[in-house]
Formats: sequence, structure tokens, C-alpha cells
Amino acid sequence: MRSALTIALAVTLILCSSAPADAGGIPRRFKKLTGHNNFITQLALDAKGNTLASVAQDATVRVWSVKRGKTLVKLTAPDTDDFGVIALSPDGGKLAVSVGGAIRVYTLGGKKKGKGKNKELPFMALKGH
Repeated sequence: MRSALTIALAVTLILCSSAPADAGGIPRRFKKLTGHNNFITQLALDAKGNTLASVAQDATVRVWSVKRGKTLVKLTAPDTDDFGVIALSPDGGKLAVSVGGAIRVYTLGGKKKGKGKNKELPFMALKGH
């Protein structure tokens, strides 16, 4: 895992140093993903590099389309807990998130349940910690 991360960072640095930058210093071939209101604490990328998940200290998890540079899903933590560790399945179809003493496994691309703004993706809760 550590070597894969090191390789990914090295490739990113090489690409960044060789790509022409925009006015903000971001290489044009890269997208700037904005949306969190506080520090991002973790990232997870699917195996093909199409879907990125991020968790931040603003008690939200966002799932992004890397190609489009847009948020696909925004999850807000329950009132009593913050999100912890996140992981994406290799195909980007499932997202696992730790919340308090449980793990929630969301099916991405599933139909949201609920009414109005409070619609939530269906999830399976795994308890026991």
C-alpha cells in the first residue's frame, strides 16, 4: 500500500511539473475539487481512478467523479458522531465509512430514500466495535 501511494505521488509530481499551469498554479490537465468547509483528513480512490472519496473535519464525506470534477454524493455525519475511516471498492460501486462504533457500507449509484433534502443513500450498518 505504501509503495503504491509513493508511486502515485511521484507520478503526480512529474505530471504537475511538466504540465502548463493556470493562474492559480494548478496544472490544466488536473481538476480542482472544492466543496468541503474544513480540512480533508482522508482520501480513497477506486482502482481505475474514476471515483474519489474524501472525508473532512466538516462532518461530511463527498464522492467525486474525477473525470467531471463534480460531487456525485455528499453524506453528512449523524449528529452524535463524525465520520472516521473511508474506503472505496475497486470498481467504485461501494463506499465503506466508519461512524462511531459502526461501519456503514453505501451502494453508490443507488436510489436515494427519503423526502426533500434529507434523502440518503441506502446503506448496510455493521456493528460490533
